[in-house]
Amino acid sequence: MPEIHVYLGALFDNEQKKSMMREVSNAVIRTLDVKIENVIVQIVEASLDDKMKGGESSGSGRRGSGNDARAL
Repeated sequence: MPEIHVYLGALFDNEQKKSMMREVSNAVIRTLDVKIENVIVQIVEASLDDKMKGGESSGSGRRGSGNDARAL
């Protein structure tokens, strides 16, 4: 039973997350030749204030700086 964990910053709405999980599930079904009922996709979501990249916080201070926080 494949189980996939996706780590995301808290930037995406529920529809985006559902769409991503469907796409990941379809990729697993296609590449591993397993049934959909055996595929688990779980999102592990964290506030951007709880992330750091390159020694800098990814929180609200970077959102307005021109850096796209989605590049984490």
